Amino acid sequence: RVNRMNANSRIAWVAFAGILLAVLVGVGAIGLSLISQAYGTRYSDTVYPGVIVYGADLGGMTIDQASLALQSAFPDASSLSLTLSEGNRTWTRTWADLGIKLEPAATARLAYQVGREGTPAEQRRTQMGALLNGHPLPPVIVLPGPAQATAALETLAPEVDIPPVNASLAISADGITPVPAQAGLALDIEATGAALPHA
Repeated sequence: RVNRMNANSRIAWVAFAGILLAVLVGVGAIGLSLISQAYGTRYSDTVYPGVIVYGADLGGMTIDQASLALQSAFPDASSLSLTLSEGNRTWTRTWADLGIKLEPAATARLAYQVGREGTPAEQRRTQMGALLNGHPLPPVIVLPGPAQATAALETLAPEVDIPPVNASLAISADGITPVPAQAGLALDIEATGAALPHA
């Protein structure tokens, strides 16, 4: 009888532990859901903490505030350079020369979307990942439109173009030496402009 009572007691304790575990898991899930909802409500109109662009922490900022912060954080397009090359020749131009720029407003909107896309579970993971580990985000780069690209290429063309050289004869005391023709090089502005990505 004692053995039977001990067995019944163990079964009761196992059942109790299982029920308690289920309750704790349920309470934990409810608590996590409530915390997540409260976190989302707290930052409903602002960028989630941990979102960083170009060294600027945009967490807690509205889109307008983040855009202003990025205007200060982003370097001027005239201070950023881009090197173009053809063979062993190179040309350096600033982003401003080529009509390329960083766009604060579009970047701020992109920062606001971090943690707001995907399933609820994916959103929570992104939000917590940004909070705990940070979420670096690349800035939005605006490329030149067709007209800007054409203007930049027209400015560059005189430096790129090499005029052709006709065949000739070099006359010296040692005699006459034929000089072969040399092909020229010209920047095809229309074709190059069409091949470039545009805004």
